[in-house]
Amino acid sequence: SKMNEIDHSKIRIGIEGVAVSRLAPTGKGKFGDEIVEVVSSHDFIDVNSIIIITKIEGNKITVKLK
Repeated sequence: SKMNEIDHSKIRIGIEGVAVSRLAPTGKGKFGDEIVEVVSSHDFIDVNSIIIITKIEGNKITVKLK
């Protein structure tokens, strides 16, 4: 799979987005006009749920349910 190419002016800790696929625990999240691969810090997250970025390590973006 393609690694995230993170635009840190748009993707940063604390911003809200929406799950565009089910996070089980990995899936896709949309933040503004950017769609990136994310991983849930807890359980599964359903499509269209509001998510918040909690951690960015290299190209790995961790989110939680709002």
